[in-house]
Amino acid sequence: SAVNTSSILLGGIGPFDLDSRSGLRAAVAARAVRGEIATFTSNVLGLTAAANMALQLRRHGILQHMVLADARETCDVGASRWSWLGCGWSAGLPGFEAKYSAGVGGSTTHLWSLWSAKWLLVARLTELRVNVLALDTDMMLQANPYPLLRSPPMNRFQMVIVPEGSRVNLGFLY
Repeated sequence: SAVNTSSILLGGIGPFDLDSRSGLRAAVAARAVRGEIATFTSNVLGLTAAANMALQLRRHGILQHMVLADARETCDVGASRWSWLGCGWSAGLPGFEAKYSAGVGGSTTHLWSLWSAKWLLVARLTELRVNVLALDTDMMLQANPYPLLRSPPMNRFQMVIVPEGSRVNLGFLY
């Protein structure tokens, strides 16, 4: 498959079309480190929090971040503010906005599509044998989570999630 060379020429920050096979592979080539990537979702209104999460990761020596955005325009705005912010976008699973716009989702309708995109991205990256650390941007990292995740008993699990794991919007997933 073709590689998006314009993304590589930009230092591997993207933006990457994560709904295309070539865009996903380009994102992995540019953003994953030793088969690991940390991702967090954002729309244009949440970019400051996304940049903050990337800085928190960097503080703990984790450079392999990628914002999962709702649209290419969100990635473009992010790149104009923070030239180092890695970003890709996905439309998510079809049907979420139509289902949740009629009362149930209300003003969060667009976020449901973004949350579905997180699960779709996790599935696609896992298929490519990439380990995914998916975080919410409204949390604070006080330590590097990888030493804990890679040591017993955590390293015996295929998936680590928080107790509210049955929800679509999940704050921590590895």
